Amino acid sequence: ARSCDSVQFTASCGSSGGNVEVWLDSIDTGKKIATCTISPTEGWLTYNTFTTSVTSPVKGTHDVYLKFIGTGTDRLFQLLKVRFIDNSIPLTSAVTQPMLQTLPLHFALRQNYPNPFNPSTTFSFVLPSRSFLTLGVYDVLGRKVSQVLSEELPAGSYTRQWNAEGLPSGFYFYRLTAGSFTETRKLLLMR
Repeated sequence: ARSCDSVQFTASCGSSGGNVEVWLDSIDTGKKIATCTISPTEGWLTYNTFTTSVTSPVKGTHDVYLKFIGTGTDRLFQLLKVRFIDNSIPLTSAVTQPMLQTLPLHFALRQNYPNPFNPSTTFSFVLPSRSFLTLGVYDVLGRKVSQVLSEELPAGSYTRQWNAEGLPSGFYFYRLTAGSFTETRKLLLMR
């Protein structure tokens, strides 16, 4: 197994910045191996490279978790990629993991699209942390007509398609529940 003795982040920061902690296997019970300070760049579209050493070299296969730390409620920074480096071998053999998205700060349920729809529509929602969630569709009397989703998902942005085949035209409601967060929106099925 290859080892890792430093971590490199490519990030942009149009705010006061913050820190990224790198944890192995779990944030709660795992091992923190590095902390990197991400300082302001020349705006959100300017990316710089930030490198930090790991506290002790790591070998083997691990799940990697990033914990973002900062002050305020604004965006801390945007990560473009993370690179785990073994300085004893050429940089070309480093492992690079691109960051595909910026993690959301808050739960959100977006308006479905298209709306009105016939017979299928797409639900979109974001989770700021790993959560067990349910997404259900209800008629105007509050009766559940469909369970779209009922599972645990990691933080991120999601879309789910739903087909209303067999249901009559009319208004319906869809509700996302994740922990203490609940949001309901209206949709219109037109045959």
